[in-house]
Amino acid sequence: MNKFLLWIRALRAPFFQAAAIPVIVGTSIAFYQGKFSSLFLFVLALIANVSLNAAVNLINDYFDRPSDNINPQPTPFSGGSQVIQQGLLPAKAFLKGAIIAYLISLVIGIYLIYRSGPVLLYIILIGFILNYSYTAPPLFLDYHGLGELVVFLCLGPLSVLGAYYVQARILSWEAFLASLPVGLLVGGILYINEFPDYLPDKTAGKNHLIVLLGQEKASRGYIILLVLIYSTILLATGLKAVPYLALLTLLTVPIAIKAGKTALKYYADVQRLIPAMAGTIQLHLFIGLLLSLACIAGRYFSK
Repeated sequence: MNKFLLWIRALRAPFFQAAAIPVIVGTSIAFYQGKFSSLFLFVLALIANVSLNAAVNLINDYFDRPSDNINPQPTPFSGGSQVIQQGLLPAKAFLKGAIIAYLISLVIGIYLIYRSGPVLLYIILIGFILNYSYTAPPLFLDYHGLGELVVFLCLGPLSVLGAYYVQARILSWEAFLASLPVGLLVGGILYINEFPDYLPDKTAGKNHLIVLLGQEKASRGYIILLVLIYSTILLATGLKAVPYLALLTLLTVPIAIKAGKTALKYYADVQRLIPAMAGTIQLHLFIGLLLSLACIAGRYFSK
């Protein structure tokens, strides 16, 4: 395999939308409020968050080897990249790659703190600690049922508020409210992607929510999660944190219904569950983009 394509696979680059969408949403809210200050700072924030996401993907594969090594049915969305398991790259290459990605994010982060203000330091510091500790020692948060919460916080409130602060140099409750569905969506991606890994993760002692709840009960939890996503959108819209155009995100409800039905019926069937996994990723992308476009358009319509 081409070396470049191999690293694209190792980094799980197609899933960088998880880091890009919250930055786009946070920046769009700043634009909606007339507090957008710099396209350059937006690009830097985007690169920093994507680099941080790349780092955690590599670290995850490095420390998740006990589970990934015994996974009999990896999918395009779960079971890690399988690059280490197939002998395509050594494990130490993942560790080195993660360090480089962390350094890129760190250098950009320092500059953004200098340009924006000290509050960003605390956002970045909390995000970095949670990011690294997701599957790495000494905390191994995902091994103790906290992985979904970590992903929600890092790629929801922290990322959205961080991107907003870079532009506005203040924090706002509007940005926080808009971050909730974004965080829940990324948490939902992780949640549904953990179903196929149930047995190997349970064997390896990785006690995420699917292992703790059991697949059948967890499938009902997925429905609750979908309801919460749309409830937070309605809440943010009702409180005027985002413009009423944000209700266009409700156009994605058919995707959510299909994904929910699939999860309830095929929670223990890896291959038949894949459409629900893909559907959750689509929901994150479409809702994130529609929410951002609503904020951008709302800026002009509000004049």
